[in-house]
Amino acid sequence: MRGLLTLCCAASLVCLLLSGCNMPGSAVPTQIPQVGSVRTWIDAPLDGSSIPFAPYEIVLHAYDLGGVAQVELKANGSPLAILPNANSEQNLATLKYMWSPRAPGNYTLSARAQGGNGLPGSEAIAVITVVGATPTPVITVTPVVSFTPTVVVSFTPTVVPSFTPTLIPAELAFTPQISANEFFYGSCGSNQMTIQVYATGPNLSGVLLFLKLKDQSSGATTDWDGGSAMTPSGDGWFTQTVKSSSLAGADSMSEAWLLYQFIGTDSASKTIGRSQVYSDIVLTSCGPVFRRVVTPTPVPGVIVPPIRRMPTATLIPPPK
Repeated sequence: MRGLLTLCCAASLVCLLLSGCNMPGSAVPTQIPQVGSVRTWIDAPLDGSSIPFAPYEIVLHAYDLGGVAQVELKANGSPLAILPNANSEQNLATLKYMWSPRAPGNYTLSARAQGGNGLPGSEAIAVITVVGATPTPVITVTPVVSFTPTVVVSFTPTVVPSFTPTLIPAELAFTPQISANEFFYGSCGSNQMTIQVYATGPNLSGVLLFLKLKDQSSGATTDWDGGSAMTPSGDGWFTQTVKSSSLAGADSMSEAWLLYQFIGTDSASKTIGRSQVYSDIVLTSCGPVFRRVVTPTPVPGVIVPPIRRMPTATLIPPPK
C-alpha cells in the first residue's frame, strides 16, 4: 500500500507542474519569420541571353507568405531602381522596369525583394549580353563611261552683237541658189553676183545674209560682216546682190572662198534659226600683184594677164 501511495503522489505532482506551464500570459507564437524567406525571379531577360542595344523591359516576380513590399534592381552592382509593390499584402508580385543600356557589352542584372515584414530575401541574378547593331555594308558601284569622240570639221562663225545664232529647228529649212560660182575683184570680170534662198519654217518672217572670205592659199579668214537683210522676192524666196568691192579683205587675197550663211528671223526680228555655212563661190582678184604670170617666153617687165572665162549669171525662177 505504501508503494502505491507514493506513486500516486508523484503522478499528481507531475500533473501540477505541467498545468503551470500553460498559464495565461505565457503563449508561444505559432510561426517565427526567417531572414531570406522572400524569393525573387528575373523572368526577362533570361540568364545567358542576348538582347539588342535598345530600351528593354525587365520583368520580375517576388514571393513571400507575409507579402512583398518592394524589389531593388541593379546592373553591374549599380542601383537601377527600387520598385515598390502597389499591393504589399499580395504574396506574389509582378514588377516591370524599362531599362536603357548605356552601351553594348556584358551586364549582370540582380534583383532582391523585401518582404512585408521588412526583411530582405535572396538575390536573383541574370548575366546577359547587349549586342550592338551590325553595320550594313554599302556597296558603291563606280560606273565606267566610255565614248568615242566624233571629229566634226566645220566653220564656226564669229558671233557679232547684232544677232545670236541658234540651232536650226528640224522644220526650218534653207535652199540656196547662186547666179555664178565665181566673180572677180577688179576689172577682169563681173564684180558682183546674186545669192537667192528659198526659206521655209513656222514663224519665219525674214532672212539675214552673213558673209566672210577664206584665203585658198593660207586658209586665213576674215571676220563675219555685220549681216544684211535679204529682199523678199515672193513665194518664200529672198534675194541679195553681193559686190566684191564691199567685202573686207578682198583686195589682199588672190583667190578666196566666199563663205555665207543664212539667219532666219521672226516678225519681231528675233533669231529663230540658222543655216549651215556654204563655201561654193570663188572670189578671184584681177590685180597685177596677185596674178600668176603664164607665158612660154618670159618678157622682162611685161606681165601677161591670164585668160578668164566670163560667167553668165542665170537666175532660176522660184517654184510655183
